[in-house]
Amino acid sequence: FKILDTCARAGIASIFLSRKRDSEDLRQAIAEAITSSTSVLLLGIAFRTFLDPTREDSYHVAERINSPSTRLRVLLLDPGSKAAQRRAKIELGNATIDDINHTLNNNLVSIAVERIKALRQDLDLPGENDGGDDEALNCGLTQFTVKELCEKLNMEVRTYEWEPTVFLMIFDGTMFVEQYHRGRPDELVPVGSCIGKYMPVIQYRQGSDGYRFLVCHFETIWSEAIDRTEELVEAALRCDKDYRRSCQK
Repeated sequence: FKILDTCARAGIASIFLSRKRDSEDLRQAIAEAITSSTSVLLLGIAFRTFLDPTREDSYHVAERINSPSTRLRVLLLDPGSKAAQRRAKIELGNATIDDINHTLNNNLVSIAVERIKALRQDLDLPGENDGGDDEALNCGLTQFTVKELCEKLNMEVRTYEWEPTVFLMIFDGTMFVEQYHRGRPDELVPVGSCIGKYMPVIQYRQGSDGYRFLVCHFETIWSEAIDRTEELVEAALRCDKDYRRSCQK
């Protein structure tokens, strides 16, 4: 009862054994949290699985992440940083760096493409199959600068260069936290594998001291990180047939 009382007073809503061993329960809790959230803040290494647009078990997650109505802010470890190189060395390979690059160059670009499609529909802009005239087509997304388009897409991506200390998923009413570590006990974590996903994940309620401290941690890292949003959106625009067509007019 003392443990339960302490958790209640600390604002801890739930504790999951780990991302690896409680994956299904944790996935359901995250899906429930994101469905009613207007913002998603992510701080971690790569988020390759969570941000994978091909996942079939996360319809509600993809729906929220792909919508410009959801504010999306993502903090990833810089793939060219010394911290990423150290992490890759611990995991005996470049999987860490490859995963970050895949998230930056594929998953997040795909999310930006989906948000561009949704924005075009929301603004009732002409598309490739609308049969509009050239003048109407030119009044599409090309009327916005890349910076303005980033704001309308309501997503921002930054990379940080420092040693990662915590995994964070922050939503309107709750957050999920996992402590990161540099070393790992060989009897618990296979040599050469990812060293994340083995520590307990704590779910805090909004308004608790833990929630407030960790939001402050996120914002501090965010303020010092490198903004990658415009280059990501530019890559998404290169994938957009309607945008390329209107640029040629």
